[in-house]
Amino acid sequence: MSLIERFENPSSAERGKPFWAWNGALEKEELLHQIDVFHQMGFGGYFCHSRVGLKTEYLGEEWFELINACADRGSELGMETWLYDEDRWPSGCAGGLLTENKEYAMKFIRMNQVSAADFQWNNEILAAFCVELEGHTFWNKRRLQPGESPSDGVVLFFSIELMADDGYCNGHPYVDTMSRKATQRFIEMTHEQYKKHCGQRLGNVIKGIFTDEPHRGAVMCGTSLNNPNAEFLTPYTEALFPYIRERFGVELEDFLPELFLCKKGEDISRIKWIYMEVLTSLFCENFLRQIYEWCEENHMLFTGHLLHEDTLTAQASMMGSLMRGYAFFHYPGIDILGGKNQAYWVVKQLTSVARQLGKQKILSELYGCTGWHMNFQQYKEVGDWQALMGINLRCQHLSWYTMEGENKRDYPASISLQSAWYRDYEYLETYFSRLHVFLEGDDACDVLVINPIESIWCEIEPGWSYFLEATGERAKQTERKYRDFFYLLYHQHIPFDYADEALLLQHGAVEKTKDGVFLRLGRCYYQTVLIHGLLTIRQSTLDLLREFVLSGGNVIFVDEYPSFIDAQHEFSLPAAFRHCTSEQLSEILHANIPAEITDNLTGKIAEQIFVTVKRVFKNQTRFMLLNMDTSASTRQYTVSLPYIGRVERWDPRTGRREDVLSFFENGRTVFTVSLCGGQEALFLIDSAVPAIPADQIEKKDRVRRIIPIKDAYRYHLEEKNILPLDMVICQIDDEPPFGPIEILKADRKIRRHWGLAYRGGEQLQPWYVRGRKEPVVGKLRLIYSFSVKDLPRECALIIERSERYQISINQQPYQKDTTEKWMDRCFDILPLDIHMLRTGKNIIELTADFRESLGIESIYLYGDFGVELCGLQSALIALPSMLKIDDLTKQGLPFYGAGITYQIEQLPKISDGERLVVRFDAAEAAYLRLTGQHVNRVMAFAPFECDITDWIKDGLSALDITVMLNRRNTFGPLHLIPDRPSAIGPEHFLTEGDGFKSDGYSLIPQGSIDGLCFVIES
Repeated sequence: MSLIERFENPSSAERGKPFWAWNGALEKEELLHQIDVFHQMGFGGYFCHSRVGLKTEYLGEEWFELINACADRGSELGMETWLYDEDRWPSGCAGGLLTENKEYAMKFIRMNQVSAADFQWNNEILAAFCVELEGHTFWNKRRLQPGESPSDGVVLFFSIELMADDGYCNGHPYVDTMSRKATQRFIEMTHEQYKKHCGQRLGNVIKGIFTDEPHRGAVMCGTSLNNPNAEFLTPYTEALFPYIRERFGVELEDFLPELFLCKKGEDISRIKWIYMEVLTSLFCENFLRQIYEWCEENHMLFTGHLLHEDTLTAQASMMGSLMRGYAFFHYPGIDILGGKNQAYWVVKQLTSVARQLGKQKILSELYGCTGWHMNFQQYKEVGDWQALMGINLRCQHLSWYTMEGENKRDYPASISLQSAWYRDYEYLETYFSRLHVFLEGDDACDVLVINPIESIWCEIEPGWSYFLEATGERAKQTERKYRDFFYLLYHQHIPFDYADEALLLQHGAVEKTKDGVFLRLGRCYYQTVLIHGLLTIRQSTLDLLREFVLSGGNVIFVDEYPSFIDAQHEFSLPAAFRHCTSEQLSEILHANIPAEITDNLTGKIAEQIFVTVKRVFKNQTRFMLLNMDTSASTRQYTVSLPYIGRVERWDPRTGRREDVLSFFENGRTVFTVSLCGGQEALFLIDSAVPAIPADQIEKKDRVRRIIPIKDAYRYHLEEKNILPLDMVICQIDDEPPFGPIEILKADRKIRRHWGLAYRGGEQLQPWYVRGRKEPVVGKLRLIYSFSVKDLPRECALIIERSERYQISINQQPYQKDTTEKWMDRCFDILPLDIHMLRTGKNIIELTADFRESLGIESIYLYGDFGVELCGLQSALIALPSMLKIDDLTKQGLPFYGAGITYQIEQLPKISDGERLVVRFDAAEAAYLRLTGQHVNRVMAFAPFECDITDWIKDGLSALDITVMLNRRNTFGPLHLIPDRPSAIGPEHFLTEGDGFKSDGYSLIPQGSIDGLCFVIES
């Protein structure tokens, strides 16, 4: 297929593959149905992801039968099936089955400190030292001989200990990922089982396997790791000491104080650098390489991402060098959590390695922790900049098999049938698929920046990082310099890649070609190398750069120089190397800028516009602009490119193309583009085709008349209205009732009473404890209440897994007889005889025999009623006959989370030559959809405009405007303060203290559309 055909109709290869959370009792027909839903949503496949709540035995016979059935259905639909190599995460312990054998468990070196008088030898002590100590600085070190009793001073002694048991590993420790033997066993228990049961599907209809957040343990990080005093722990494996001895000639046992602490008078420690280098090497060789090679041998693609990523400190703490790890993936990946995560440099690290080592696909696990409230424009903003930087395999986090129980708080929203907007999601996915098609090819990138990760390695000491953020001022400064230098280059539109020094040693060389002298890193060629913000640099890097400079290459040290070489020798600037300040850099690198973009209002460089340019391919150059200031109003920008030819603008929203008015100046193509906040623009310059003369291109400047859409309109709800009942009075056995209390707080109080573990992400998996006796611990009575002011014509009760309860309504027993479901297979719709309700207070009572697996949840009323809020007490009222296109929480629908369609029965009249456009500025909604005779158009991305002139000409006389909402006010968090934090996780649903709104509901506006109007253009 041609580029145009692929752009218009992207294939499954370009489409996203979500994390499909297998989190309940799996049934074949439901799985196949959800694959059909994914196909309807525009996905190109899915990752079969064991997740919290799984009841079907992980890696059991039924598991593999279902995997094969899904792979076969996916193949029928042209979709890719991908495996996931773990039960939950992090990967490596086979759901805890591997680390039931503690031989394979993760281990740490612990540093202990006591006075000489309190020190006693025991068999667990690896080494002990007498030192003088102040804070984290020591001097006068002397190693004690076994059995020797120190006379005075401070004793540091070191021991090896197992990682504590972890709920994510089903009550066992995480695995020693630096152990070759442990990884071999993991492969036998996981990958080989898929090979045995899936056979020829592997590498065929099953494309590959995902590894999720494997790591080699935190280095002296001030987080719990389920261990006390975790800052005094650092990873250990049996091969550690022999490996360091063989490679560096160092007995690490003699230098353990230097590893943990700082030696007086030394600004840097080579021991720390050696240790971190070895940890990285052992993890890459013994975990990643083994799995990569297994995948190679079995024609599978290896993908996934590592732990952690957002900062250099996080990377060093858990992994050492992420860039090193990416080399061992076919499709390397990353996890960008939240809706406002702007760790651009982390994606740039990933895409740099992928380009350098020729990786065709680059994965991002995105949208995790964003919450139910995200709209399509916000999903676009999260994905746009990643696509611009090279991400072309989107793994949406998360699509639930079911939202039963705790699952509904597992990092919503569910990007699947549980979200009312799922039928229109294909619009979003096709947009990104078109971006992926258009942005294929090599970047026009001639600048290489040395990554400073190894400078961070030299900063380790107890508590040097806390929750993966640097605590020391020197490390913080390195982080700031790294971030600021990224912005300096991107704001000046200077494209660049990062280089990991170990990969540069392995894959770097100086090459002379007919086009000049280049530093080659893998398959990429660079004209300029920049060094900025490094504390230490490798001698091997300097040797290669010296060769590059002497051959005519360009190496620039920006601002300060590194202080050390190989974390030991003091640095001095080699001859022939250049130096400049940050302020001078853009002028020096002006020739390396493939696209100049100017703000027409200020006449200055448009720093808020990010750009990527793809090299000439068959006379074509493609590039993308993206306005990173998502709040900016529409502005005009001038684009100047060192290419000549016809300019086309390609629209990834519609698949259409149009010619662009341009002119030539000093050998460059120049044109203007209008962009609002968050808007993208794709352009293709074809030098084989003459430019379009200016008088042949329609100029679109028009006079506009605005007609606001502000009246009350007739409407239709796509679902019935909903009222969650999440405050409950509880009675345990014959004890006095307590409450009303929020449902999740009640659940915890009940569990405390019976001595049961709390529900949550670290609970033992149902499949793992299956077969264990689960006795009834007592009788539970739940009382929910609501008021009725106006009796509805129709009403139903929605209860999760209703068969578990005996139900009464206003003291009348309810006989359950229903198979109808609402939204998710866990929700039963129980129609109510309207005579069971009464004006005033109403009571719904549920009773059950309580077992550990019975988690109590909100229940819901569902019907043709309105809802009036008064604090925590809700009342049913009549629905209004007409509604304004405004905040529905104030119009009787405070908890509603689906579509509402307004009927615009009279459209403005237009004359010949005029055009009619529907537009708005912003929406508290997922998106708008326009429907009518021959009309169905999603309005989801800024600028929010839709031309309906042709529809008017085709006879359209009335228009339906559907405002699609989200499930935030239905499923919450319903009491969270603030109502929209930067990230949403399970912990935000159970809030305490000032984070809990106790006098009412913390709802967000829903359905208000700012600036909605008709625009007549003439």
